[in-house]
Amino acid sequence: MRDPCGRSRPKNIFRAAGAFVSLLPLIFPPVLGGQEIPRAKHHYQAGLTLEAERKYGEATGEFKRAIELNPEFTDAYYHLGLTCFKENKPTEAIRYLMRLNQLEPANLNAAIAAGQIYSRLGYFNEAVTLYLRVLQKRGELPDVAGEKEGAQNGFEPYAKGTPNAAEASYYLGVLEIDAAQYRSAITQLKKAISLNPELGIPFCYLGEVYVRLGELSQAEEALRRCLSRDPNCRPALQVMQGIKAEHR
Repeated sequence: MRDPCGRSRPKNIFRAAGAFVSLLPLIFPPVLGGQEIPRAKHHYQAGLTLEAERKYGEATGEFKRAIELNPEFTDAYYHLGLTCFKENKPTEAIRYLMRLNQLEPANLNAAIAAGQIYSRLGYFNEAVTLYLRVLQKRGELPDVAGEKEGAQNGFEPYAKGTPNAAEASYYLGVLEIDAAQYRSAITQLKKAISLNPELGIPFCYLGEVYVRLGELSQAEEALRRCLSRDPNCRPALQVMQGIKAEHR
């Protein structure tokens, strides 16, 4: 099996693609754009319905038909990328997300989502490069020349002293989670929270990390804080339900 860059990878490459994939559409909502040809929009809406029903294979087909009718239908590219990933097709997912990024360079959601996928698969340098590009385009970092060697070490300096240091620390926390460096992830997520206490999603990731470590009381507290900021955070609600079931 080969990674999105064509290199050989072990067969268990999809192992890390579980708990957090449902966060992607919540953290990175689609940006509307492109010409909405009526037939293309019809297929797109059908794809959204199927995606909500977790019928990802059928949803993928609808999104592809929408793009065939309107090659600049950016929403369709976004959701096609997500559904491909949920079907364990990361190469296709990244290709469609980066095509969206080409169509709308100012649309940073595609780069962030592609970075999440790279991170899930363990390609931290690729993820870091995309995350840094996002922050750079927001005018918060200097230009990034090429890939960073040593993902965490290369990224950490950018989590200090920038206008959006909280987000940078959050990204670094996500990278640490996917590297199974849970204590380091906790440190980075707590730093993101201290820099911006109103952010809800770092609490959700923090709760998930505590669950993985078996520290359920801390997990509950983190998830409650997430839900106090975003009562409709579906991943947090799901993890909280799992904790309650464990206590029964």
